[in-house]
Amino acid sequence: MAGIKNWKVDQAANFRFSIVYKDPDGDPIDLTQYQVYMDIKSAPGSKKILASCSIGDGITVTPLLGKIDVNVNPDKTKVIAYPKSAYDLIIVNGSGVVTRLLEGWLDVSRAVTIND
Repeated sequence: MAGIKNWKVDQAANFRFSIVYKDPDGDPIDLTQYQVYMDIKSAPGSKKILASCSIGDGITVTPLLGKIDVNVNPDKTKVIAYPKSAYDLIIVNGSGVVTRLLEGWLDVSRAVTIND
């Protein structure tokens, strides 16, 4: 079961968070052979992706610490126009097994100034 975390996000600004993936004993899980992805949509099940991140494109992983850092840049957050948008963060191991780590809603504060 994925963790649930709702965030407040400023449109057209960086949106950042970090998590550590741990086993039941509280030890970090080695993410060396994993890919990590996050999509933002208007609602769960929507086909239209508003923003997407992956390793090297907004997501950084410190594998041996089980740490995932997410940084959604202003170019991506500026297109999130829905006051509430859904997201999830998944990992895929080397065998193709998908695990949803985190999901929830983004409460978007609409921007007045957008730096293009």
